[in-house]
Amino acid sequence: MMDKKFCKIITIIISIFLFLSISTTLAFANTLPGNYDPRDLDLMTEVKNQNPHDVCWAFAGIGALESYLKVKGYGKYDLSEEHARWNATLNNEGYGWNRDGRDAGAAIIMPGYFTSNSGIKLESDIPYQTFLMAQKPENFDSAPSIFNVTDIEYLDNNIEEIKSAILKYGSVVSSYYDSKIFLNSLTNSYACITNEEYGTNHNINIVGWDDNYSKDNFLSYNKPKNNGAWLIKNSWGPYKYDNGYMWISYEDKYLLSTANNRINYIIRNVEKKDEKEKKYEYDEYGATTYLYLNNSTGNTQEMVYANVYDFTEEYNK
Repeated sequence: MMDKKFCKIITIIISIFLFLSISTTLAFANTLPGNYDPRDLDLMTEVKNQNPHDVCWAFAGIGALESYLKVKGYGKYDLSEEHARWNATLNNEGYGWNRDGRDAGAAIIMPGYFTSNSGIKLESDIPYQTFLMAQKPENFDSAPSIFNVTDIEYLDNNIEEIKSAILKYGSVVSSYYDSKIFLNSLTNSYACITNEEYGTNHNINIVGWDDNYSKDNFLSYNKPKNNGAWLIKNSWGPYKYDNGYMWISYEDKYLLSTANNRINYIIRNVEKKDEKEKKYEYDEYGATTYLYLNNSTGNTQEMVYANVYDFTEEYNK
């Protein structure tokens, strides 16, 4: 048996360790600044214009990747939204997204695109087509790919988590309900605080924040209870609002919401494209629908599934 003196020493050591761990956690939380604007640090690429197509989901996804590359020291890249929006269509065998390249889409398209090994292309090779009857680019497959996205993370509506993700990875893709009735165009601020149910209709990049952004900047009939707002990078060109940026209240009803299969995500890791690499998969389009499994009580239960691949030498010939 251990003597009492030895046990007391062990107890003191454990207490010190726990104190240091808690102190380290609190210190990390306190390192998050009260405001952050990446434009001041030259960490943003240009604001683009999705007009006239409803492809904000493509612009938001590409915007997140471009900001990741800037933050991580890869440099400034102008990547192709055009390739992304045509990738999310039916292929010649009838597989893929049941949409035309000119149709609207959803945020969940881009994580599949990023991880499919089918992109990512340069804007200079496949530029954005602004005319209404645009067609799939002839060099859609032949244009060189320069990056592979190897890691994406979905995020909950947690202010500290979102702030940390922005600092580390560049920007967070999210969605909100866009309507002029909630916008104060004089102060470039937006807040949808209502009992009405609207859902979301526009994807954007959350790139910064200001804890002290005044609640008085918002419309008087739709004013938040507290100060604080997210800095948003939009995709309607630099002429709208603050050169393409705006502020959305922390209390906005739909921004960062994960209800009804909405997603918020970040790019966590990127690698230079290696043409010698092989990618084994069955679902090159990523998630295209949702499955639910309910038991007899009506409560949702967990369902686990996986793709299994044969990496034997014979299979690789």
